[in-house]
Amino acid sequence: MRQYVPSEVVAYIDRELAFVPRDLSRSQVFTVSRHIRATLLGLVEIAERVPDHLVVDTDALTDIIVSVQAIRTVAREAETQPVRSYDRNVPGAFPVEGPELAPSADAQWNPVILIRNAFERCPDGAPAPHVKRLPFVTDDRLRHTLETDLDGVDRALAGSEWKAATVLGGSVVEALLLWSIQQKPQELQIALAKLQAGTPKKNLGPDPEKWYLSDYIAVASEMNLIRPTTATQASLLTGFRNLIHPGRVARTGQACNRGTAHAAQAAIAFVIEDLK
Repeated sequence: MRQYVPSEVVAYIDRELAFVPRDLSRSQVFTVSRHIRATLLGLVEIAERVPDHLVVDTDALTDIIVSVQAIRTVAREAETQPVRSYDRNVPGAFPVEGPELAPSADAQWNPVILIRNAFERCPDGAPAPHVKRLPFVTDDRLRHTLETDLDGVDRALAGSEWKAATVLGGSVVEALLLWSIQQKPQELQIALAKLQAGTPKKNLGPDPEKWYLSDYIAVASEMNLIRPTTATQASLLTGFRNLIHPGRVARTGQACNRGTAHAAQAAIAFVIEDLK
């Protein structure tokens, strides 16, 4: 089942429920027609598909839970209302009769805006709690970033977002290999010397952070940080950066699909297994 991130909930409200006032100077009460009922239930569905660990604000969580229940209650009432005509071309033009979605006694905002404001305060990316897939990465900031990216790859795969999964997965593999070779500076220099003397020669610049994935794979392999099978799998992602730019995609003929996305996922698993 596809998951959503907080910004997608906000975008849904801004697109589908744009008529709901964003300021308290206007009435926060509106009548719920059959059409609006369906839209509100869609909001509830999307809001409940946001992973719990992304709702990092306790007040936001409370607002979301209370507002979702308020919307469900009014939606049940709207289901029993007779169908009445109204102008579908005019946002906010509802039948005169019907249940109303209004602020609760202890809140001034309409539940729709409470949900919007709550999710607006939440991040789109954060590592899932108690899930540490990269305990061997000693740099706390890098580990947090990469675990967040790994969650992003999982969400992209679940949502069939092949380009996002491929590109983000490639960047994770690249970052892991860069980090691993930087942990052994002496072995790194020996590997570089062997590669430069080999056939064909591989002349790399002095700054590893400016290399490409193929360079990291070659050096990590020479340093015996990754197995040959891992190098082969990771090599399938060579050129993943080109997939970010439409012009390069057109020139190279590369494209993202289910295969490239799952290749990225497999490469990540191989690299993690070798480095841990």
